[in-house]
Amino acid sequence: MEKYGKQGFEIIGVNGWNESHKTVENYVQKQGLKHKILLMGGAVARNQYGVRGYPTSFWVDHRGVVIDRKVGFRPSQVKDMERTIESLLAKKKSQ
Repeated sequence: MEKYGKQGFEIIGVNGWNESHKTVENYVQKQGLKHKILLMGGAVARNQYGVRGYPTSFWVDHRGVVIDRKVGFRPSQVKDMERTIESLLAKKKSQ
């Protein structure tokens, strides 16, 4: 979702498996990921956010309010994700 970065959209990944820095770094390089990945997030994901399946996506607005949560991912969801991003960015601009 790099095309929205200059407008203020950001992706932050959380490694919920508590894997080592090296393991995560290897995965990031192999997948060509460019977003931040937080390490050792398993307990926080489970206990504070109720994550039970991966991936789980939280949509957070510019005020830090979680507005939606999605479990799983399929490429067919990309268009809906872009609509959500565009809606969030439009709301940010109007406030």
